[in-house]
Amino acid sequence: MRIAETMDLLNDLEERLPVAEWTADGVRIWPLVRLALPRYVLDLYIAMVENAHHPSRTRQIERALTDLVRPPFAELRDRTHRARGKQHDVVFLGDGVSKVWLETGWHDRLCDPLREALSARGLTSLQLDPGRRPLVPRRHPSMFIQPTIDMARMRSRGATPEEEKLHLPGHAELLDTVARYTPGAEHMTEPVIARQASQLRRLARWYQTQLERQNARLAFVVDYGVSSMAFNLACARLGILSVEIQHGGQGPLNPVYSRWADVPDGGYELLPSAYWVWSAVE
Repeated sequence: MRIAETMDLLNDLEERLPVAEWTADGVRIWPLVRLALPRYVLDLYIAMVENAHHPSRTRQIERALTDLVRPPFAELRDRTHRARGKQHDVVFLGDGVSKVWLETGWHDRLCDPLREALSARGLTSLQLDPGRRPLVPRRHPSMFIQPTIDMARMRSRGATPEEEKLHLPGHAELLDTVARYTPGAEHMTEPVIARQASQLRRLARWYQTQLERQNARLAFVVDYGVSSMAFNLACARLGILSVEIQHGGQGPLNPVYSRWADVPDGGYELLPSAYWVWSAVE
């Protein structure tokens, strides 16, 4: 199944089924579920390309354990650039990968220019950096948060639809429709959605605590996914404007930015309040 066909299928589902009414404990979660099918198709392609180099189970475990300890060790090695506890006017959630080496350290090409511009205007900022392979030394202070994200994922493994208070009208019909085209329906079942909703809830609570502690007035986000949506949700709950910084091409085949056939009044809490884009085209 091609991405274009996947987008057609998503639009068909949005036009026929009340997916905009899907909630987890009152939070509208369709943006979270909407990404499951395109990501499944993309993962199939990646698996096909990398099939000859697929690591053994032992190697996968070794890699996972190594990735688990990298962020705290990197924080220790680069402790002079560890974000301190003082309050900041603006909070950034980076993507952890948009880094280039510049003079004395790793420079975030998306966030750092804005942080420097804010600093020149007397405003302080905090950057939260995900990623299992953090790059140090940093040019500007930040906080490595991948252990927090991984912990939320681990604690969500046993989540149930009842615990997460899922409300998914038309869900059975959606699964039947998707299953006629692709095995990707297995990534949209109630147990899978419950685990994602649990992770979303835990991370949103953690982000909300951080934003309140900083007394932030504005927030920027780079990526999308469960963590970024949790960040947007935390901002919405606190009345803080969340702005996504464009980090790549959008276009008609990108399920995050295009061809939304059913958007509720007021939008989705899981999406940014505003998008800072490159040009009028976007």
